[in-house]
Amino acid sequence: MNTASKNTERKYELIGLLFCAVGLISICGILGLNVGFVGLYVAKFLHYLFGVGAIFVTVLILMIGWQYMAKHRGIAYNVPFCGVCAFFLILLALWHHITVPSGEEIMPENLTRGGGLVGGGLLFVVRKFFGVDGSVILLVLAGIASILLATKWSLASGLLKTEEKAKRGAKATGAAIALTYEKVTEASDHVEQQIVTKVREHVKNSFYNQDKDTHFEGVYPSSAMQSEEISTEDVPSIDPSSMQDTESSVPHFTIEYSSEELEGSFPEQVPHMPPVVSPSSKPVCKNTVSMPNYDEIAPIMPAAALMDGSTAAPTAIQHVKDTDQEQGQKAVIKPYELPSVEKLLSKREKKRNATLSLEIEEKAAILQKTLSDFRVQAKIINACHGPAVTRYELEPAPGVKVSKITNLAEDLALSLAAAAIRIEPIPGKAAIGIEVPNKELEGVPLREVLENKQFSKAKSKLTVGLGIDIGGKPIFADLAKMPHLLVAGATGSGKSVCINTLITSILFKATPEEVKFILVDPKMVELSNYNGIPHLMVPVVTEAKKAASVLNWSVQEMEKRYEKFADCGVRNMESYNAKFEDDKMPAVVIIIDELADLMMVAPHDVEDAICRLAQKARAAGIHMVLATQRPSVDVITGIIKANIPSRISFAVSSQIDSRTILDRSGAEKLLGKGDMLFFPVGTSKPTRVQGAFISDEEVEGLLEFIRSQGQEMEANEEIISFTENAAREEAEAEESKSKVKHEKRDKLLLDAVELVMTTGQASTSSIQRRFRIGYTRAGRLIDMMEALHIVGPNVGSKPREILMSSEQAMEAASHMIND
Repeated sequence: MNTASKNTERKYELIGLLFCAVGLISICGILGLNVGFVGLYVAKFLHYLFGVGAIFVTVLILMIGWQYMAKHRGIAYNVPFCGVCAFFLILLALWHHITVPSGEEIMPENLTRGGGLVGGGLLFVVRKFFGVDGSVILLVLAGIASILLATKWSLASGLLKTEEKAKRGAKATGAAIALTYEKVTEASDHVEQQIVTKVREHVKNSFYNQDKDTHFEGVYPSSAMQSEEISTEDVPSIDPSSMQDTESSVPHFTIEYSSEELEGSFPEQVPHMPPVVSPSSKPVCKNTVSMPNYDEIAPIMPAAALMDGSTAAPTAIQHVKDTDQEQGQKAVIKPYELPSVEKLLSKREKKRNATLSLEIEEKAAILQKTLSDFRVQAKIINACHGPAVTRYELEPAPGVKVSKITNLAEDLALSLAAAAIRIEPIPGKAAIGIEVPNKELEGVPLREVLENKQFSKAKSKLTVGLGIDIGGKPIFADLAKMPHLLVAGATGSGKSVCINTLITSILFKATPEEVKFILVDPKMVELSNYNGIPHLMVPVVTEAKKAASVLNWSVQEMEKRYEKFADCGVRNMESYNAKFEDDKMPAVVIIIDELADLMMVAPHDVEDAICRLAQKARAAGIHMVLATQRPSVDVITGIIKANIPSRISFAVSSQIDSRTILDRSGAEKLLGKGDMLFFPVGTSKPTRVQGAFISDEEVEGLLEFIRSQGQEMEANEEIISFTENAAREEAEAEESKSKVKHEKRDKLLLDAVELVMTTGQASTSSIQRRFRIGYTRAGRLIDMMEALHIVGPNVGSKPREILMSSEQAMEAASHMIND
């Protein structure tokens, strides 16, 4: 018997030694030690089978060997063991999901860096039936289930223990806060008394005493300060030998610059800046003569003439009248002068960056090396330096998928130490663009954009300058062709500056007779400085209800213009103005700075008006620019998006917001501060643009120049009367509702409601017969129930629908009587 047990123990020890040998050789092979081709193949097999989990498998083999050697027994294949194995397999599948893109789960080159063939195969099967997101949910829940199998832990008991600990912690925290509050109150009272006492003593001692003042005794004149010499720092030099070593690793490509950083010499003189004009709340007219009215001086001048004994008073009065009339005629006859871009906008002083080309080449080398590390064959053929980002143009080798490069966005950003990069094919080129943020963001003044000949030669008066693209090309947009624009972006991303850029571009291009503005600013601070300029049809609208009325008037104006076009036999505003030069129509630009606020106050009226204008207003010369900082589907509805195809997206917080604006992702990776994606109608992909910047001082200088020409804003009486009538009708409706609400209640209302809820029918005749009252009183009771939404409206011969339960109806009726 003893001999048999000893043989069994010896057998377990030999099996344990064999397992330990396999485990140690596998670990050494994985770590790269010299274990021969057998150990190398065993390590590669485990690495291929389990991926990064191979090291855990070797540790498990060692533990099994130790179990056989020390305890003389094998592994117990029970429920906890199965739970541990299942948890290990699920971890491999989840790690494979993180590291390997969809569709490449069982590719040989991805198995070693993921969960191996086991994890990849499991993930492939689960994704086949449940999809990408469903597989993650299923694997996480299966992992929790495997933990429950491997341990004695219970979800219910864990939640109960957590709840009990939270309650005990809350009670202890409340007691500690109460005790601390009492101590702080006592200490604050004591400190307050001490402070009051010290302040009183300090005030008493602070009175000036000339006899005891010794501050001016022994004061000698200070010696003159000598100027110090400024020591210049040595310019860091570059070792030529190190440059020769790195030349072989840097790819050969060309570099394009959006601005002339490295070309030519730069003027050292300060550019001419326009004088800063303090803003005024009222328009100033240069031709206004400071003198009293004729009605004020008429009684005085004859008396003064009689006292002097002269008879020239009527002549003087007539002279004053003639002078006023001549000056008024001159002010009217004076033509409107368009503002000058060179005089009113400042110019940027370009800085020379000698190390820019070295930085671009260094990042290109890092990109090339990172792509080769991931076995992606591609070559950088060009680099284009823009104001905000630098685009590296990548030419992939034949057979390399675009998705294989775009899936490496996070890895490339990590290697470049960049916050986020954007990878997208370049339209018109057989290359992929990798957009990397610059270390320093270069602002683009509006003057650099508007000085381009394309802006001055543009025939459309609604041409606006947006900014500069990555290649340094100015980007312009014609609102007449767009024909409407949707602008969205998070707070601080440059949306308000873009609105100012749009307005000022049109002011530089068009006269008040050619373009009119309707500005809606619910925030009351963004567009209020434009009040008083002659381009406005009405003062800046700041109330949401008035804004809805103005939009409804715009719809009415659109219909009137179409009726004129039909009567005159023309198709659009341009044809009408060419045919009738004496009765030209101005283009109308409606700018709404915050659409979300309007949609919250009057969603149906605003949405209906916007949709009607977006569908038909293009030919009538009415265009809209809608801006919002909350690009959600309840603000930018599907109907609005369908009718406004041109969009501008600034930096947003999530990919969902980007898809709401552009119907694609990408805006969540923008840098802010004017970095935008411009997606006009008729293009397949958005263009990345650095928005132009105009300061508040430049805007005020432009507005003061416009106001100084003597033309004032002529408020459109139709809009004012339309909004007043709408406000009056709304007030009357509210008043009628309040009258109905506060009129004398009938004492039979509760009984009538009870009868209706009991019988299930709301009939005037039944109430009349039951309570022996007249038809008028019974009808009034039914009307009260309809006003309380207890019963529905009258629908022909059908009975009224009961909308509430008995308890709700009785409660509503009692509230009405008590009020």
